[in-house]
Amino acid sequence: MFSRIIEGQEYTFGVSGKLWRNGLVMYDHQTDTLWSGITGAAIAGPLQGKQLEILTALPKIRWKAWVAAYPQSRILTSYGFQYFDEDGYAGYHLGGMTGLYPPAHVNAVLPPKALVLAIRIGAHARAYPLQVFTQSKVITDTVGGKELVVYRDPASEASAV
Repeated sequence: MFSRIIEGQEYTFGVSGKLWRNGLVMYDHQTDTLWSGITGAAIAGPLQGKQLEILTALPKIRWKAWVAAYPQSRILTSYGFQYFDEDGYAGYHLGGMTGLYPPAHVNAVLPPKALVLAIRIGAHARAYPLQVFTQSKVITDTVGGKELVVYRDPASEASAV
């Protein structure tokens, strides 16, 4: 998730319909600059070279757990897609599909589209593949000089404090 503020000005974004590195490409309505939905970097246009600020994202949570905590919640669905008890992308990220083009870099340890909990503190970053939580439910680590406790929450995917 990215901030819409760039050098003090608020921008509005849309989906370009293009892909870059098999990922969504956004555009801003003010300058038509193209932005990577993966990295938040301006990849073409007047603001090329600028970087959107990464914001803390809420953890992924299953609808059943959400509605248990917030029973008045409603969801808008389209085209019959069911969000309630299924992962609509389950086969996608674990089934080996990587997008329209083969990946430029392949990691023998981590398959393409594997889900990870990513943490960035300043210039330091670390990714924890969710599959490691089958071996250990809690991981202690230090990132950017900060001590962390990373854990798997059954209602969401993973969290860190």
